[in-house]
Order: sequence, then structure tokens, then C-alpha cells
Amino acid sequence: MKKITAIILCLVAVLSLAACGNKVNAPTGMKLASNEVSDYYFFVPQNWTVDMSTGVASAYYSDTDKSNMSMTSYALEKTMTVDEYWESVKAEYSALFKEMSEPEVKATALDGVEAKQYTYTAKAGTRDYKVMQVFCVKNSTVYVFTFTATPEKFEEHIDKVALVLAEFRFM
Repeated sequence: MKKITAIILCLVAVLSLAACGNKVNAPTGMKLASNEVSDYYFFVPQNWTVDMSTGVASAYYSDTDKSNMSMTSYALEKTMTVDEYWESVKAEYSALFKEMSEPEVKATALDGVEAKQYTYTAKAGTRDYKVMQVFCVKNSTVYVFTFTATPEKFEEHIDKVALVLAEFRFM
């Protein structure tokens, strides 16, 4: 009986330690916006409002400034590069947005994994937006970070966006 009790206590201790390993402390001035089903840590500035109502890890700046950022991931049906993934969604974006500009493309990384940043302007309804998306393919999954703001507010938040991207972590 003592052996069984000792084994149970060891198992409880191991499971407790394993559960602690899944917890992460947010960097100073930031909070976690992803949830327990995500395979990444998506941190946003402390003063942004986290919004998980759509099932997507996202946050917006304020009720009067709806600048927002989100992180999503999708399992790929076939092996693709970031460029191939962009080409597969570009037609959908063009159909969704009026007057979508040709993107400015820049090499970058998410948590050390090669990625590409696409920045473009688009019109949705009667409003103009500036959009920055970062695409990263890792283990047959594409990770998509999106920052959307009006052209006037884009530069106001870009330093915080850079911090969010720098603090992104895969689990």
C-alpha cells in the first residue's frame, strides 16, 4: 500500500510540475491574448482590449480607435512556402477589398522562424485601411499576424506592433 501511495504522490508531483510548465509570464507592459488551445503565446500591450469573441486571438486599442491586431493559425492541406500561401489568399483579399494596393514585402521572422511581412492599403466599404500581415509556415501550419488601422493611426501604433512581433513565442 505504501508503494502505491508513493507512486500516486510522485505522479501528482510530476503532473503538477508539467502543468506549471504551460504557464507563461507576460513581458513587462504586456498581457497574454492567446488561449490554451493555441500553440503559441501572443502578447499584446497591457492597455489594449483582448477580444476572443470571434474565436481568434485579437486585441483592439480603444472604443474610439479600433486599430487591432490578431494572430491565427491554419493547418495547411499541402506543403507551401509563405509566398505560395500569399498567392493563395491574395485573390480572396482582392475580392474582399476595393482598391487593394500592391503590398510592400519584407523578410522577417516570428520567434526565429523565417517569415514575410506584407503591408498594403485597402478600402473596405467607404473606409481606407492600412494592413500589415506577417505570414510564417512552421510544421505544416501557417501562422498569420494581422495589424489593421486607418492610415492616420497606423504609424501611431507601429512601435507597439513591432514589440508584439518581437515577443511572439511558439510553444
